[in-house]
Amino acid sequence: MVNYPAERYEFTATTARVAREFVTASGVTLVWDDLHVVGKQVWFELRESSHA
Repeated sequence: MVNYPAERYEFTATTARVAREFVTASGVTLVWDDLHVVGKQVWFELRESSHA
């Protein structure tokens, strides 16, 4: 897993359209310490290439 600072990236409607072209599934998982949410992880599964 690679962590990137959120302030480096902007998620726009265009980004979402492009992501849908390459991703088959995605989601967000909350990261907890013992009692508190301390962050979140965004995950995705890439679509297999249709090019031979």
